[in-house]
Amino acid sequence: MAHINVAEYKGLTIALHTYEMADYRFRSSYKIVRTDGVVTYTDADVDSWPSEDEAREHAIDMAKEAIDALTGPTRH
Repeated sequence: MAHINVAEYKGLTIALHTYEMADYRFRSSYKIVRTDGVVTYTDADVDSWPSEDEAREHAIDMAKEAIDALTGPTRH
């Protein structure tokens, strides 16, 4: 399963794999990758979504939450 780099957040890359399920809904899995290429975290969205875009957006949000949990909150 190939993951495609789709976003950067706090210096880490979010890589997604989105796929269509038998019921014509979509799911995404994601990896969080350091700049040296090491995968630091991987997970999959257990929910399914009616469009590929919604599945991607939700997985990116989940990945950002995971990065925040790993690195601490962003200070403004």
